[in-house]
Amino acid sequence: DDVMAVYSPENVSVLDGEGKVSFTQNFSPKERWIDELGRPVRVSANGERFAVATNRSQLTSNARSTAIHISTGDIPAEMPLDIEVFDLSAAQWIYTLRINPQNLHQIWGLALSPSAKKLAIDSGGAIQIYSLP
Repeated sequence: DDVMAVYSPENVSVLDGEGKVSFTQNFSPKERWIDELGRPVRVSANGERFAVATNRSQLTSNARSTAIHISTGDIPAEMPLDIEVFDLSAAQWIYTLRINPQNLHQIWGLALSPSAKKLAIDSGGAIQIYSLP
């Protein structure tokens, strides 16, 4: 009740109720980014952990143009790169699931179990469950 995760396309931070930052992770938009419109951060019901889905960057650059894909939907990750799980008591990432784009094209749903011991991913028709440490 007294801690929150705040995110933007380029970072995620953990703050206490007074706004003091206890953790920040910055992402390079050339490598990966968080889709703000897709609700990519999900917390467990017990409030001990949260998961963040990041997207593979489609950033291309040449002398004439730069382009990046921005989601218009409400899915956590349209071009998933990974999912990381943060544990508040450990104050660090405790699990990273690297996504193989040939096996998982999009993440339509994302959840942590109420006890924060499992991660569930809906890939648009198949639900995958992962045990967490």
